[in-house]
Amino acid sequence: MSLELTIAKGHLKGKGEDRVGLFSIRGDYQDNLVTLTKNYGKSNIFYEGQWNGAMISGQWTLKTKHQTEEGIFEIWPLSDDLGLKGLADPKRIKLLVGSNGRI
Repeated sequence: MSLELTIAKGHLKGKGEDRVGLFSIRGDYQDNLVTLTKNYGKSNIFYEGQWNGAMISGQWTLKTKHQTEEGIFEIWPLSDDLGLKGLADPKRIKLLVGSNGRI
């Protein structure tokens, strides 16, 4: 999976591609709490997690008419050269991330 995120002033947005296809992603953060919505066009996956200074990890949820799927996720920067002291840093940055689980 590839994902590029822009993080600034309490908001996250980006785009990427995984085995399902192309997607957009948007979300918010306050302190260390992060919420994201990943959109493939017809379906959304919702994420709730925490920034621990090195990665965002938490739980994802996919709801359809007939079932609900859930799991855990982790995303982290592929570069150590972020210059961040956490998500509250007011800089606008772009980063590439790696992931575990279904994100």
